[in-house]
Amino acid sequence: MGLLYLVIIISLIFALFVLLPQFIKYLNRKSTRLKFLLLIPFILLMHSIYSAIYPPDSFYRQDFKEVTGVNLPESAEIIYKTASFPDHFGDYTSVSIIKVEKLFYSSLDRELMIKGLTKTSEKMGSPELEEALREIEGKKTEKEFSLTQARGVYYYVAFLSDKETLLVHR
Repeated sequence: MGLLYLVIIISLIFALFVLLPQFIKYLNRKSTRLKFLLLIPFILLMHSIYSAIYPPDSFYRQDFKEVTGVNLPESAEIIYKTASFPDHFGDYTSVSIIKVEKLFYSSLDRELMIKGLTKTSEKMGSPELEEALREIEGKKTEKEFSLTQARGVYYYVAFLSDKETLLVHR
């Protein structure tokens, strides 16, 4: 993962310091309308690169639904999030720490068992999970549920001791 980020960073630096000045020089010779039209694809490309590296909250809300089978309430707050970049098969790891209302917290374990997750005390390690566990230092894990599916898909939900925080690992 570190090598991929290094390649992306070097590519962005190259684009900013070599390609962008050439692009601006080229645009200065063209009409204003064309300059604007040529900037649109560049802005869209930069946005998609940024979104791939730093996914928005909606990405983690969708992962929550995939893992639990339940929509995350609008009132829920994602207080920590991290994800790996997809590999060449499209597989990725995501971890989020989510603060929810106590009523949702207390009813979620039933929904997890309906979806097929089972109580466990084992975690499948990943660098993203290790980062998240450092974020929750001081809070204990009250309950843990996990499910391993075909093709190596792994779901994990931990209920933290404050009775309003969840850790979700996909």
